[in-house]
Amino acid sequence: MAYPVHLAERETDRLYLRAPTAADLAAVFEIYGDPATHRYNPAGPLTSRDAAGHMLWRWQLHWAQHGFGMWVVCKRGEPETVLGFGGLSWRPYGGVERLNLGFRLRTATWGQGIASELGRAALDLAFGQLEESAVYALVRPENTPSRKVLAKLGLQEVDSLSDLPWLPASLVCCIHPEAQQLVPGKPQGRLNSGLSTPVSRVGRHTATRSKQRVIQMACFDS
Repeated sequence: MAYPVHLAERETDRLYLRAPTAADLAAVFEIYGDPATHRYNPAGPLTSRDAAGHMLWRWQLHWAQHGFGMWVVCKRGEPETVLGFGGLSWRPYGGVERLNLGFRLRTATWGQGIASELGRAALDLAFGQLEESAVYALVRPENTPSRKVLAKLGLQEVDSLSDLPWLPASLVCCIHPEAQQLVPGKPQGRLNSGLSTPVSRVGRHTATRSKQRVIQMACFDS
């Protein structure tokens, strides 16, 4: 299926972000099946290719329904080099529909700022093309790497949420579009370079209901 190019494909200084295809199954299982990438995830890693295939199918279904979704994170100039997966997707959260940003990256990429670069691309999409008014992040308190990524992106810890009663409450972080513009080192207009369509018609309907929803950013291993 063809998606709006300014949503399905984006480039940053080091990354090429694209919509997933069936050919990505092996990479999904390799990354989501790695215990190291699930250190802070109570659900643990995927245990079969069937489970990975179901996850990939759900991503593709979201793209078909909304015109955006999880990206395949590739090295810019080397689209065959998959570094991980991440992006926006609508999910129910406590009875409220939220736009969730999740990411999971190969361990070899950790400590190189890839999660931060991906996060900036997602924030630009949320506040730019999708015209949403807030981005929220849910992170485990012991997940220091992701908390550092959130702080670098400008998100502040504003609340806690007991999403799993047998574990300490997760931390809720938040950023608004005006605050994003003040984040040091944020590239101005970099991600919109060469993109002629200012706002997507696909997903634009979400803006009319933005007061009823917030964006949740679920942060995983960075």
